[in-house]
Amino acid sequence: MNDERVRAFLADTLILWRVRGTVEAGVAPVVAVIRNDKGATISVERSSPPFRWLVRAQRPRPCASLVGLLGALRAALGVERGSALRIAPAQPEK
Repeated sequence: MNDERVRAFLADTLILWRVRGTVEAGVAPVVAVIRNDKGATISVERSSPPFRWLVRAQRPRPCASLVGLLGALRAALGVERGSALRIAPAQPEK
């Protein structure tokens, strides 16, 4: 995934989470700099294997995937997890 797509993905994520903020390009290896309206600044960097990303907020957090990156970003921004969606077959009618 190229850097521009990562930034677009992160910007869409902020909207989905209802977080007011901006996602800007950084200077390599920083892919994105995220700033919210509460003054937090978080950077997302490309990292070396086995980790793909490094999220820098209060402390650096290495992430192996985009899912991990989202978890680190959620924690850094203080976004609560929503309730889990469960999909199950419908009960047969009696």
